[in-house]
Amino acid sequence: MNMKYTIPASLLGVLTLSGCATITSDGMQTVEVTTSNLQGAAVSQANCSLKNNKGEWRVTTPSTVNVHKAHSDLLVECTKAGLPNGKLRAISRAGKGMYGNILIGGGVGAVIDHKSGAAYKYPSKLPVVMGKEVTVDRRKSK
Repeated sequence: MNMKYTIPASLLGVLTLSGCATITSDGMQTVEVTTSNLQGAAVSQANCSLKNNKGEWRVTTPSTVNVHKAHSDLLVECTKAGLPNGKLRAISRAGKGMYGNILIGGGVGAVIDHKSGAAYKYPSKLPVVMGKEVTVDRRKSK
């Protein structure tokens, strides 16, 4: 086999496998929302609103919901009669695909994935504590 064709074929394989997140994954993510009181006991039937720059979703806890991934943080606020409100900020972090786009694709895929939100991800578990403001970050949980 002629070596001048081996390198470009290998590079093509890497580019194909690293594809942009818009192609290799969708722009949605399932997150689990739970609520507890300050003592750590589970609180059910709290009404929660989840918001980012791509939309707003409402759930009653405990629940899972599909949210649109975005570069902005996901803000969660839960209410239940007789309890103080609980707030949570889920930090949005770029996934590995974003860095691959920048290194291999020259940034075009990164721009597309940034705008669509597909390159980002939130922590999958969102434990809201009623009466408290909490921040969750998947980088710190590794």
